[in-house]
Amino acid sequence: MNTYNGVIAISFAIFMPFSVSDRPALLQLWFAGPALQVEYDPQALTAEDRARQAARLAARKANEWRVSRALQRRLRGPCQSSSLSHSAGHALWAASALHGQIGVDLERLRPLDELALAKLIAHDDEKLLLHRLQGQDRTRFFFRLWTLKEALVKAVGGDFPADMLRVGLRQGSSRHAEPVKATAMVDGALPMDVARAVGGRGVAPSGAPARQDPSWHLTGLGEWQWHGLSAMIGPSWMMAVVWSGESRSTQAPPLRILATEAVPGEARPLRLEQPVAFGVMPTIET
Repeated sequence: MNTYNGVIAISFAIFMPFSVSDRPALLQLWFAGPALQVEYDPQALTAEDRARQAARLAARKANEWRVSRALQRRLRGPCQSSSLSHSAGHALWAASALHGQIGVDLERLRPLDELALAKLIAHDDEKLLLHRLQGQDRTRFFFRLWTLKEALVKAVGGDFPADMLRVGLRQGSSRHAEPVKATAMVDGALPMDVARAVGGRGVAPSGAPARQDPSWHLTGLGEWQWHGLSAMIGPSWMMAVVWSGESRSTQAPPLRILATEAVPGEARPLRLEQPVAFGVMPTIET
């Protein structure tokens, strides 16, 4: 077994894909598609969910309700906080045994007018990043922004969509945290959309990513230092999970993540592709 430990000392960092371990994880990610509906059991619902069951199953997205409630039963052990996201019949649960504030979002990538939507939900710093990109890079980076923002709003029960403008990526040293020294942690390159956005100069003729700007950080609501992960699930899904440190003035402890895909009758390792970490670097076990 090889173990990689470390705390990110730059705002963006690449790390190797996660693998599933039999050891308990401090933060769990569980992903499932429409097939998991076969494991939906109304008798296993919580009292709160039973009260909402009729309305949910009568709604247009009743299949997502069944998937998410079947997926919830896969969570392992007690947790301090959890967060759920649905998209196009799929669901993603995040649960933490360590953090009091956690948020997750899942979105299916699709064509849209990113710059028009950015006027409604993006800060000037973020709009600058989007204007540096075109085509698929812009679409992919827009969904990174959207999922990070929605996860940050969910983490504290904020007002959606109004609070989307208050959270996200900001440039410059955070006034709530000590400046960080730019130090590479592991081998690998930033995903192309991120490299072009934060580098601002595209890629080198050799195809190498542009030099990143280490001054970007996550800004969220509440008195916490925010950390997060943005990654693809296959070619069609973007996800983000964010978690808080104990306070703005304390450094978050090392973190282990267990990422799993639930399919009927079994669980499989969930490969998180083109990942980018913000703040704390999770411990990765292979």
